[in-house]
Amino acid sequence: MGCAFLFSNAKVWNGVDFSAPEYLYVNEGRIIYRGAIEPVNLDAGVRKINLACGYIIPGIVDIHTHADFTAISPIATENALMQGVTRQVAGLCGFHPVYSETVAAEDYLRYTAFLGDPKMLKHSWDVFFEQINTIEPVKRYMLYGINSFLFSHPILDEDDIDNRVEQCIEEYRKHPFYGFSLSLNYHPVKSLPAKWLHQFMCKLLARLPVTCCYHVRNQKEDILPSIREVMSWHVGTQARCHISHLKFGGNTHRGRFPERYKTLCAYRAQADFPLSWDTYPFAFASSTITSLFPTTDFWKENSIAEVYQWLKDNRPASLEAIRIQCDDKRYSGQQIKHIANMLGEDCLMALIHISHELGGLGTYQRDFCCEEDLNWLLEQPDVFIASDSFGLDHLHPRNTQTFTRVLIRAIEQGEQTLCAEVKRLQLGVKTVFPRIPMPLIAVGEIAELFFFTPELNQSQDAFECSGTLIGEQLHIAQQERAQYGRGQKKIETTF
Repeated sequence: MGCAFLFSNAKVWNGVDFSAPEYLYVNEGRIIYRGAIEPVNLDAGVRKINLACGYIIPGIVDIHTHADFTAISPIATENALMQGVTRQVAGLCGFHPVYSETVAAEDYLRYTAFLGDPKMLKHSWDVFFEQINTIEPVKRYMLYGINSFLFSHPILDEDDIDNRVEQCIEEYRKHPFYGFSLSLNYHPVKSLPAKWLHQFMCKLLARLPVTCCYHVRNQKEDILPSIREVMSWHVGTQARCHISHLKFGGNTHRGRFPERYKTLCAYRAQADFPLSWDTYPFAFASSTITSLFPTTDFWKENSIAEVYQWLKDNRPASLEAIRIQCDDKRYSGQQIKHIANMLGEDCLMALIHISHELGGLGTYQRDFCCEEDLNWLLEQPDVFIASDSFGLDHLHPRNTQTFTRVLIRAIEQGEQTLCAEVKRLQLGVKTVFPRIPMPLIAVGEIAELFFFTPELNQSQDAFECSGTLIGEQLHIAQQERAQYGRGQKKIETTF
């Protein structure tokens, strides 16, 4: 016999709301029974989990990740499972792990190093899909990254545009992609003439009207014009325009989120194509250090004097306050202003200094908005939730706490709000990627579920009990394992 699990005192999601506390029985990876009466003829080795009026929901589909770069990492997989994520959309922000043989390996490694494990890099999509489709238990669904495509196949003049559109469509159609992604804040798109980019995207989406997810050019003062820029490529098509990690960043928007959001909703009402957006529940963001320059290798291809002058003319916003994350203990966790003081340099020279010492690697973090504004945004029902998880080192908390945080905040407001949150998590997938199948909690279905008991540890975003079950594989959060080992009375388990 296979593994069997019996959940008791569980409020189970039924697609609309939660049941009264009941039993859910899983045997050999499938849901065999759910109901108010304890089932008979249980498997002799059944593992019993008493949720004490906790909840069971379908596994969460995270619609924005970079799991194509981290799939082989047990830690990254554990980070997803501990939030209830059982399926991930990958290939976001224009990046994917496959690159042309004409590109030097060290160049592409440096270009994508911040995203995850270099072992995921491939020259062939066939080889990549063969690998990622065998990595369990989390399922992944790929977008085609236009930044990575243009890194391998650059547009060098206007005459290249039609050929690049044809190349992109041909490669897309050969493999099981679910849409495109593009970042206007990363190279080589960042430095591509806007006129060329406009022509390329308009032609691409007219020919292949699929979902395209955007990291827009400016997420701070000029975010609304930046959103209008990508919207212009969708006019006259039915291609969905999806804005990733929406924030109205910077002091310009502080306290004015309702006004800005009203404008954005007006854009959607006037558009002749579908428009949507997502965000994550943290007010600070993370990006690559090299994204602060006009091209990936600008810091090393030009003299220090030239780089300094460019930074002086194009000073990064809030440079003094950004916090470096890297493998060098002298700099990691330090703000640029403190590093500059340590080096006896100004902030611009300190940034150049760090770029050379780190070889262009490393990331930085900075605040985008205040918590009050972010909380208002998260309360809007048509703002979908996604983690934007990436990397294996110096992790942003969105990698580990995105869905735990939104579920806990919903529970604090009552079960009705929790129901609305579960519906929103499911609606985001159905809206943005309707071809991606959704996990179901129903008799006969393979078990793919997240369970949690909402007696909260108020000191952190954690449940009293939580875990994920996929088929016969049970994954329990570390703190819950410790609790089980101490024989806690509230949450009873028998393994």
